[in-house]
Parts: sequence; C-alpha cells; structure tokens
Amino acid sequence: MEAPTMAWDADVLLANGSIARIRPIVPADAQALQVFHRAQSDQSTYFRFFAPVPELSPQELSHLTTVDNVDRVALVVVEREQAESAGPGAAANPGPRTDSIIAVGRFDRYGEDQAEVAFNVADSHQGMGLGSILLEHLAAIAREISITRFTAEVLPTNAKMLRVFDDAGYRTEKRHDDGVVAVSIDLDPTQRSTAVSADREWRSDVASMRPVFEARRIALVIGSDGPQMPPQAFDTLLANLQRSTAPIAVSVMAPPGDTRWRDPKHREILAQDATNGTAGIDLALICSASGTWAGVIEDLDGSGAVGAIIYAQAPIGGADRDDPGAALRRARRAGIRIIGPGSAGIRITRDDGTLDATCIDCGDVASDPGAGVFCQSAVAAALTARRLRENAVAVSSFISAGDRIDVSGNEALQWWAQDNYFVAGGVYLESLGNARKFARAARRLSARSPLAILTAAATGGATVPGHRTRTSASARRTLATLFRHAGLIRVADIDELGDTVALLAAGAVPHTDRIAVSSEVSGGAELVEMELSARGFAVRREPAVSPTTGQDKDEIRVHVLQRARDVGPASLLVALEGSGGRTRTPSVSSPSAAAQALRGARDYALWRARDHGELVRATVDRARARRLLRRWEPGEQPRAHLANLLDCYGVELARLELVTDLPGALAAADAIGYPVALTTGAPGLRHRSDLGVVRLGIGSAAELSGAFLNLVTELDRLNVQTSPLRLQAMAPVGAACVVRSREDELFGPVVSVGIAGDATDLLDDWAEVLPPATEADIRGALDHLVAAPRLRGVFPTPPVDREALADIIGRVALLADDNPEIASLELRPVVVGGDGARVLDGRVVVGRARRNDNERRCLVRW
Repeated sequence: MEAPTMAWDADVLLANGSIARIRPIVPADAQALQVFHRAQSDQSTYFRFFAPVPELSPQELSHLTTVDNVDRVALVVVEREQAESAGPGAAANPGPRTDSIIAVGRFDRYGEDQAEVAFNVADSHQGMGLGSILLEHLAAIAREISITRFTAEVLPTNAKMLRVFDDAGYRTEKRHDDGVVAVSIDLDPTQRSTAVSADREWRSDVASMRPVFEARRIALVIGSDGPQMPPQAFDTLLANLQRSTAPIAVSVMAPPGDTRWRDPKHREILAQDATNGTAGIDLALICSASGTWAGVIEDLDGSGAVGAIIYAQAPIGGADRDDPGAALRRARRAGIRIIGPGSAGIRITRDDGTLDATCIDCGDVASDPGAGVFCQSAVAAALTARRLRENAVAVSSFISAGDRIDVSGNEALQWWAQDNYFVAGGVYLESLGNARKFARAARRLSARSPLAILTAAATGGATVPGHRTRTSASARRTLATLFRHAGLIRVADIDELGDTVALLAAGAVPHTDRIAVSSEVSGGAELVEMELSARGFAVRREPAVSPTTGQDKDEIRVHVLQRARDVGPASLLVALEGSGGRTRTPSVSSPSAAAQALRGARDYALWRARDHGELVRATVDRARARRLLRRWEPGEQPRAHLANLLDCYGVELARLELVTDLPGALAAADAIGYPVALTTGAPGLRHRSDLGVVRLGIGSAAELSGAFLNLVTELDRLNVQTSPLRLQAMAPVGAACVVRSREDELFGPVVSVGIAGDATDLLDDWAEVLPPATEADIRGALDHLVAAPRLRGVFPTPPVDREALADIIGRVALLADDNPEIASLELRPVVVGGDGARVLDGRVVVGRARRNDNERRCLVRW
C-alpha cells in the first residue's frame, strides 16, 4: 500500500502569520533532527521521551527519520533561519538562510485502525500553534490510510500538549494510568473540530496579512526599462502614496545611475534618494517587468519585507511564463506574501490613517468606516472604482489581487471579518481558486456584514489567461448555490454592484418589507412604487418630506429627489438611518436599480435572521468506507460494492434480484415477497415507465408470468437486450427522487437532488448542496426545486416525508465530503413515501482524488 506523500507537503501559516514548510521526514534530515534535539530544554526532552536524552544515537536517528508512510508516518515543520554574517556591511548584506526543523510530529500504527501519536515543538517556537497544525495534518493523513483513532501518553505536567488535544475539538477521552495521562482521540471530524480549524485558519490569515496592510516602510522597485505600467497609472500610484494619511516612508530601488528620480514630480513623495539597498523594507511595490520578479524577491530576502505588490501583468507564454511561479516559490522561502501580478494595488484604512498603494482612483481618502472592495484584474478594479465614485461610496479598503498567485479574495474576506473599518463590501470575481475556502470565509463574513458579489460571465467555467485554476462544467448553478449558502447578494453588473454597495455601506439592510415612497418629481413615486411592488415589497405613498424626517424604524423610506440640472434628470435617494447612527442617503441610477438593490439587501437580512441549524452529522463507519475504497479499482463499481459503501453511512440499498428466465423470476418473487416490480437492466431505460419497460405492483405469480412475457416482447420491439431483468419488492407509494453527488474539479463534492422523470431529464430541475452542509442548507435545497410542491403534496398526491429524504441527502453529503475518490454517485430512484424513504437503485464510480482543498490548513500551491 503506497501513500501519496507528495500531497503531504504544504506551506503553512503559523499563529503569528509567518510561513513555514511542513513535509514528511526523510533520512537526510538526520543531522537537522539532531540539531533540533540538542537545542531543546531538558524539560521538553523529558516531556517527549520520559527520560533525559541529551543526544540521539545514530540508531535512534535512523529509526526516527526512516518511515514507511503507511504504518509509520512522521512530519517535520521547517523554517528558514538567518545565518550570521561578520564584517563590514553585515547588517545590510546578511548571510544565506538555511532550513531548520522547528517541530516534529509522528504516529505509529498498531492494530488495524489505531496509532500512537507524539509531538515535539522547539522551545523557541512554542505558542505559535505548531502542535495544533501537526495534529491537524497527521489526523488528515491518518484518515487517508484508514486510521480512525490516535492514542498518546502524556505526563500530567505537560499542560501544553494536553491543551493541544483538548482544544482540537475532536472527541477525546483521558484517564490517568501509572503516572501518565492516557489520551484517546477519535479522528472523526466533529462540528467543533471543523469550527476550530476554520477559526485558526482565519486568525493565521489575518496575522499574515496584518504586517502587509500595516506597512510603514515602502520601496518602489523600478527595472532598467522603467515602470512597466501605463504612465497615467504610475503617476496615480505616486499621487496616491503622497495622499496616504498613514505614516509611511517611501524609497526607490532603481538601477544604478538612474536619474529619473531627480524629477521633483517624483521626488516629492520620497523619504530617501534612489538606492539599491533593501534593508528595512516592509512592503515592496514591484513596477518592473516580468523576468525580474524572482530576482527582486530574492533581493528582498532578509530585508524584513513581509509583502510585495506586482503591478505588471504576468506573461501568458514565452521565456518568462513561469516567472510568477518562481517568484512565489522564493517568496514562500522568504516569508513574503505576494499580491498580483496584474494588481491595481491596495488601499487600507487602519488606526493610524489610510495607506493607498493603488494605481487607480478609489475616491477620497476617508478615515471613517466604509465599504471594502475586492477585485482581481486592474481593469476590473478601475471600472469598479469608477462606479463607486459615481455613487459617492466611501471606500475604506480596496484590494486588487490580479492573477492572485498567492493572496486572493479569500484573504480579503478573512481580513474584513475582523476589520473595524469594514461596514459592507463588494466583490468582483473573474475566477475562483479554492472554492471551498471561499465558501467558508464568505459565510463567516456574511454572519457579520453584508457582501455583494459580481462574477464575470466565465467565472468558474473557463480558464482566465494568467490564472491557474480549475473549472467546472456546472459553474453557474453551483456558484449560485455557493452564494446562496453563504448569504451573498448576487448582482448582475457593475452598475448594480455600485448601487448595492452604496445602500449597504449606508446601513441600508432592511428588516421589513414595508416601504414608504415620497417624491418631488412628477410621476416619480408611481414608477418607484411599481418597481418595488414587483419585487414583493409592501408600498405606501406619502407626501414629499425631508428624507430623514419622522422615520419609522420599522419602515424603509424612499424619497425621489431632483438632481442638479447640470447632472441629469431625476435621481433616487434611499433615505435610511443606518447602523451606528449613519444617515448617509446614497443615490442610485434608476427606480429599478433602487428596487433591485433593496431586494438584495432584504434577502440578505432574511438569510442572516434565519436559523441555519447545525452541520449535518450522523453515525457512520468512515474507517470501513476508507478500507473499501482503497481496495477497489477505478471505474464503475458492482452493485454489491455500492451497497457496502452506502451501508457505512447508514443508507440501505434495496434488495435486487437479476433474473434471466420466468422460472427464475417466479422463484425470486417468492423469496422477496409480493408485490414486486420488474424492469429492464438496460442503461437509460430501467426507470422509463413511459416507454412501457417498467412493470409495477405485480401481486401474484400469474401477474408476474404475464408481465414477464409482455416486457420481453416490448424489449424485443425496442431492439433492446432482454437479459437479465431486474426484480425488486415494491416500494411504498410516494415521490420518486434522484440524489446524486459528483466530485467537481473546482468546487469539490457537489450533491444534487431532483424529482425523477421529466423534471430532471427534460427540465434540468436540480437543487444542489455543497458539503459540509447544514440542515438548513438541505431544507433550502428542497424548497429551491421548481417541482418542490410535489414533495409538499399536490392533490391528489399526499405530502411525503421530507425529513427522511433530507436524511439521505445529508448522509450522501457526508460520504462525498469524506471520500474525494468518489467521482460520482447516483441513487435513482429514491422513493419517498408518507413515512420514510427507500433507495431502490444506484451506481457509483470511483476515480482519483484531486481535491484542491482538504482538512489540512495550507497555502495555495502554484
């Protein structure tokens, strides 16, 4: 049995935001492990080995560094440390950086599905979350290789390690035994362990971006060909740096002898003369051409730089096409986060003022809370910024990730979830990378503040030049599901994005459908009333008054005002008293725009007020499922395999008998018990009752004989192979549904549900659930079906047991989430009656696990 050790390598963020590398141990690590061991305190060594061990013997080193990655697994966390330099200029020209081990975690299997786990964290790096990261990665690896439980022996005085186990969120048992604490950890993820991991990921992301966004020492990096961006954009960047109210010092890294920086237009913002030195830099603004980026990052290594923004566009082909990847690899080793290439820069409002390093006009710099904006390409950023200026939106943060080789929208969402200057946000996505992390981050942010989102037409469905991402054949439907689960307000274009963000930033999140409309413009109130009523609002008319006079807190007030004559005709002002006492009254472009923006804000308010329930949990046998899947060859599996796999997750597949002749059919029916159903096994026809190839409700041997002969005759007429036929016990009367899952390249596991028949086959009426899902997600999916009334009961059909159907959907979601090797699974039909549901048939296809997101926290790969 071979383990996928390459997938275990990862760059990880520590609790303080620094970057380290986690990977499997190899024999070549013996010397580094000895150095790590010698540096440990006597207490740390005693906690690990229960005895004084001043030095590891050659035999011990060999044993500890030689593992099989199946029954014995060990991971090391390595960090680059600065070598000392002597002599003149040592501070400005530090020595080379070398890798050093800062933590080790391992487990040894005993029995079939248990392993003993142990950790050792460097004294100098304790308190940085290394024990938790190692436990998280080791637990995920253990589940991959069918280990379901960790055990550990810990000294009672080793409070830090005991706290690591307690705080991880797994189901843990502890007992005192002969002077040690015996700890047993069930590796089945719990709701708490999932929440703990997500919370730690959020805190690490924030800690990683904080020094970038709070940079004070900034360097403009110019190549020999000058700034590789349009002159107007470069001049705007310089002007924005000068307008920044945060205390920053700007210097220049330019080729020797470059005299362009003696121009007063450029020199007025600089704190220093042009220099080639890199010491004392927080943030590098790289304006040089591709082909130089990796070298620039290498020059920044050891300078103290924590971030770099690359403004030039990444090359699509040619000799420099891998420069972004080379730059990222060097940035990871140097502990530098990259924004770009093709970025329009960042604007961040913080306690000491606003840092504006954008090359676009984001409007006036404001110190008050306002809107956060995320875009990718510089073009999209410029268009979005222009629309927000037209709507007079105060932008507190603007992040353009460009080709997002490192920093992406996920980091922006994580940052906003704790940003006191963030009131509401707008996102313009051109591509989607780690969709599962985006869903987690968006859901967390939406629980605090509203977020409007605009996607380009090809988002998720096609590769954007310069973006390395996977695509999905059903991107539109699945994106809509993701946004609905996360409470995002989806908008159709940049105008609607600007209108919606303007309302949200003003605190316009209506908690009522009641709207009072007044107007100073002839006919204005009637037009607004029509648009609002069409979107479900209860509208009343009132005389024209001041927009904020006498406002009822339970009623939205919309007032139509006349714009200045040199601007245009009528403009709407939506007058709301926002949260925190804000009374901003944003204008929107038209009555329909106001109504649409208010509808989106109202939908968000309803989502936020809804009880989303708990994540779906059930008693399952994950270890058995893992063992089964590891034994199966790729491809479609026999029905018996499907039955065994479903049984691991508490789903019963109805008994099926294959019959080739009438005597066999009669014997099978006697064994099963009447009434029975008889159908063909031909793919695509087995459920087509409309074609006369399904016989239901056969109540006796005589009826079965006639049905068998008639079905064979019908299949001959259709020129379809008749043998074998399928015989099953009749299910209770109810709605025939389809539940399926697929492993999507972009979104990971996607579970779909529909009403079997024309609703799915012809009308494509499917609703989706994205695991991990809550109970409310599943109920919402059932309600989202166009054919949902069929489940609630439409005369003369009685209502069915929706909870039983939801339980099957939830278990399929768990199965799909736990096992990325399941390429596709379909349960068809699932007959849902008035009291329970029964799975009559299905198929499963096993493939290769290629999920780009898992339970191990790690930074994106290039």
